[in-house]
Amino acid sequence: MRIVFVCLAFALLVGCTASGPLFTEKGQQVTPIAGESRVFVYRVDTIIGSGGSVKFLDDGVDKGSINVGGYITYTAKPGYHALLTETPGIDKLFHLEMAAGEVYYLRIDYNPGTWTGTFTTNVIPETTALPQLKLTRYQGK
Repeated sequence: MRIVFVCLAFALLVGCTASGPLFTEKGQQVTPIAGESRVFVYRVDTIIGSGGSVKFLDDGVDKGSINVGGYITYTAKPGYHALLTETPGIDKLFHLEMAAGEVYYLRIDYNPGTWTGTFTTNVIPETTALPQLKLTRYQGK
């Protein structure tokens, strides 16, 4: 019985990790398009908060779903943006002013709570984000 439980738990966890080409395999361009911002949104590969996908919205527009170990990228117009995750947990709205010609690295983090966890969006410096992104897989559309 214990072996069956372990196999089922493993299958559940593996099913919630990102698939797709690695950031390095995708040959991802980090430079933004003229007059716009480039945004990378990612989740590090961790067991904490790995139970499902996180839907990411920018000004209410669905930009994609991200599993642990995955990332998406998109371009955005300059100005203020309301960024939000949609999950079964608690999602914190995050406001960010984006400038043309800039690259933004946003990491979705999960903070476990007593009854339910909270998903937060955090701006990460490029020197920290790029090594983390190299371990993630593309989940874009």
